[in-house]
Amino acid sequence: MPKLSFPFILVSIFVSVAAIAAAGYAICSQSGCGFLGTKQTARSFEECVAMGNKVTASLPQECVTDDGKIFIEVLDSYTIVPPSEISQPVNGSGETVVRPPCFLGGCSSQVCTDRNDIITTCEMRPEYECYRGATCERQPSGACGWTPTLELTACINEKRS
Repeated sequence: MPKLSFPFILVSIFVSVAAIAAAGYAICSQSGCGFLGTKQTARSFEECVAMGNKVTASLPQECVTDDGKIFIEVLDSYTIVPPSEISQPVNGSGETVVRPPCFLGGCSSQVCTDRNDIITTCEMRPEYECYRGATCERQPSGACGWTPTLELTACINEKRS
């Protein structure tokens, strides 16, 4: 059996490692892998939406990833929309539609949603104080959300400025 030289062994190892790395890169570039083969995941509401995940019609909006992570939209300001400009849901049979209740969620109770299991990161923003006196209920669209009153809007805009 012939003896292998040190440079030959070193080159063989280098070529093998390069081939494995190239194969890993090719597989991950096609399947959306991130660092070390982990699937990329959203880190913000905007990234969650950009990745095509489900977005709720609540106010603020929530984006839910396939693995159950929830990202809450950060709103810069609210605009009061008169009730006459909001389209009302219509039940063709004329019956009253009973919808499930709305729940407060998030670490600071800043989220109004139809789910009772919402968990968010725990940071306290000044505008979260405004939600303590606000009403979390079904909006004319049928989605849960904070009822936009002049007081709530003014409070949020003041705390953010």
